[in-house]
Amino acid sequence: MRRVVVFALGALSLALIVPALANGGGRDLDRRPRGSSSKRIEIAAVDCARPQNAYEVAGCQQLMNSLPQKPQQGVSTPTQMPADPLRQWCTEHTNPATCSPVQSCIEFCIQKNANHDPAAIATQLRAEHEAKRQQENRQAAIAEKFERAKGQGYRPISFEDFKLDGKKLAEANAKLILKGYYSKSGDLEVLRPSALAVAMAREYGNDSGISLLSDDAARNVREYFLECDENPAAQLGCPITVIGHADMCTLTNVLIGSKDVPCLVVEDGW
Repeated sequence: MRRVVVFALGALSLALIVPALANGGGRDLDRRPRGSSSKRIEIAAVDCARPQNAYEVAGCQQLMNSLPQKPQQGVSTPTQMPADPLRQWCTEHTNPATCSPVQSCIEFCIQKNANHDPAAIATQLRAEHEAKRQQENRQAAIAEKFERAKGQGYRPISFEDFKLDGKKLAEANAKLILKGYYSKSGDLEVLRPSALAVAMAREYGNDSGISLLSDDAARNVREYFLECDENPAAQLGCPITVIGHADMCTLTNVLIGSKDVPCLVVEDGW
């Protein structure tokens, strides 16, 4: 008897002729020798999206290996299933810094996850690659904004330098770039150097921040500040890099009255 096993993935298929066994399965995927004869033919179908055993995985792997290496015209690369999605996933998720030798760790990962659905793994890979691409695009956009601001005369400054030189910076209307955590208490908007500084200010009322004026800031920045202020989960502030110019602002406190302090008039941010 001859057994024809058809391995299929979408519109793709591969037919192999293998010896039929009593249990209907087997591991030998070689074609029968020339000259052999058979009067009976048994046909079985395997869905390569969900292989059930090592025999079917091997056949599906042979089907994937027969695919062309270059994407067909009009077919989007991200939708294509990798030739070996499990090995690719394990390779990308093995950390050389914590695993030695790396190849052994990859093989262990493959064996550990051998029963996982390869189509699901391929989908996860595509999602991770897309998330990574978007993150890289965001980082590139931020770097571009930073360089553009520097080209327009804005310069980065630390919280310590602003605290020490704030009055001189205000007299010169210095154009500055400042990175920190935004928070608001009443009508007072403040930028602090860290989330911990925001928490300590809420608890102990320390004066580690730089006062902000955002009334004339870009709309997207004002929207970000508004969402941060209305978000009950943002107890540690919201991270942001702001650009603007130094000035003197009047702060009013019920205990000490009015006081002029250096502040930053926000123009834009990210």
